[in-house]
Amino acid sequence: MTDLSAASARIGKNKDQAMTSPVAKALIEATGLLRRPQRLIPLIQKLASDRIKLAFERKHIYSYTKTKRPSEEILNSLLRWILAAQRPDGGIAAYYSLLTGYSESYPEVTGYIVPTLYDFTRITGDSGAIAAAERATRWLLSLQMPSGAFPGGLHGSDAQPSSKAETRIGPLWGAVAAGPRQGPANMTLTDFAVVGTANRGIMGSHLNRLSTDTFTGSDIYVIGNGQAGWDGDGGGCNNSCESTGTMNLSYLDIEWNGCMAVEPYNIGITPETAPNAFNYCYGQNTGGYGDGFVQLAAGNMTLNIRNSKFKYNTQDGFDGAHLSDDPRTSPVTNISNSWSEGNAGQTFKIGAGASSTAVNNVSISNCHVLSQAATFPHNPSGWVTLDNDDTCRANGDQWALTLRPNTSITLQNNTSVGYGTVMYDLECSLFVANCNGGKVIFKNNISKGYPDPRNSGQLASGIYLGPAQTQPVQAGLSTANVTVTNNLWNTMRTGCPNSTTPNETNAVCADPLFVSESNIDAINPALRSSSRAAGLGASLTSTTPPPVTTPSPTKPLTSSAHE
Repeated sequence: MTDLSAASARIGKNKDQAMTSPVAKALIEATGLLRRPQRLIPLIQKLASDRIKLAFERKHIYSYTKTKRPSEEILNSLLRWILAAQRPDGGIAAYYSLLTGYSESYPEVTGYIVPTLYDFTRITGDSGAIAAAERATRWLLSLQMPSGAFPGGLHGSDAQPSSKAETRIGPLWGAVAAGPRQGPANMTLTDFAVVGTANRGIMGSHLNRLSTDTFTGSDIYVIGNGQAGWDGDGGGCNNSCESTGTMNLSYLDIEWNGCMAVEPYNIGITPETAPNAFNYCYGQNTGGYGDGFVQLAAGNMTLNIRNSKFKYNTQDGFDGAHLSDDPRTSPVTNISNSWSEGNAGQTFKIGAGASSTAVNNVSISNCHVLSQAATFPHNPSGWVTLDNDDTCRANGDQWALTLRPNTSITLQNNTSVGYGTVMYDLECSLFVANCNGGKVIFKNNISKGYPDPRNSGQLASGIYLGPAQTQPVQAGLSTANVTVTNNLWNTMRTGCPNSTTPNETNAVCADPLFVSESNIDAINPALRSSSRAAGLGASLTSTTPPPVTTPSPTKPLTSSAHE
């Protein structure tokens, strides 16, 4: 058959289909009427009522509108109507026939209704609407093709992607609307790797809905992504849609974000020693964004992190400083048995809500290291190091801690080494006028300073008690807010005992005698047997460096993502 004759045959077939379509629809309606004759009387009544109104009323766009029912009642009626149209599979029907009832689910209609259901929940708090939206979203995602397109037809029955723009956009709109809203609740994420993506590794905001919800994550690898590793700042909604409830996170490995992992991403358990591992490191000064872990919260969230690593990110390692930006909330942060090293910014940033604790952690502030190509010989030859101006952000301060009135921070049994201006920067929150009633407990910590190679060998100060940051300046932190006891200080600019906290007791002034301490870029902070720091600092042994070892995943750590 020639192309012309084939085209003619297709045209003829289409005409036949167009002619038989009305007949087919009529047969379907008639069949439905035979199956359910009880629909006949209501149908006749409705047709007769409409005919009478048309005969005696002047027709216009508002002919059938009434304003006697309150808006709340009408909205609830509309929602009940939508929920009645939701099919058992979770999708929303395409139409309703007086003869045959609801049709099968239709992707286009479902996608457009999902945002309405979320908006209804936001306005009224109706839990039924959000449950329906989640069911609808799951159904849409179950239909999505490998190409990302959605099928057309009732129940997504077409095998090919729909050619109608609205059928493609409708499901996408629904899926996107489901994303930035509050939730999921009580989710568990484990054995999960995000490696080598061009943007953020995880956007971890909007987690949980209620204060009783718990998000649990473990064995999560976020390594070598072009921007932040785990970004918990949803943005666009101030503090109205951030995470709430409880987050329990363990065995996170968040490294080299702000740099790109180089394929094939076989970086294993020690990324910095993998062959041909990382390239293209950019920080804020050069248009990048490379925080390791960032979390914001609107509700009274409790964030528990243990046995985790935050290493070689192009900005801060662990940033929980904004967890309490909303002064009306009282979040809690607990971080333990974790390790932060080689980040271009600060190692640990913690904002005080009701309370914060940091216990048994290692903090190594060698914030120039990502600009030193020779320190990482396994990276590609000539790899793009971090710009010098992006190293040691915030003057190289190591710990950044903020207080609010009647809140508390406890730093206990941590080992901190490195250079910069200040090792422990304690200040009042930007959002309060003072820190009245705030308390800091600082005990059993090891702090060892090293010369800053780019600041004439300057050593870091120990504890800085900052003023209030609001204008006019009011009462900031004072020694009355801080209890300092049983700490070891070595080679610090503020000496031993720490001169800025004159009420300190039981200070130990000695070299801690780490197993390896001559090179700040290769520290093993476990203590030698002859050390006077026994019982202080993080609990380590010389046989297990580093102390935090994330378990290997069940499969090789690889990714198919591309730059």
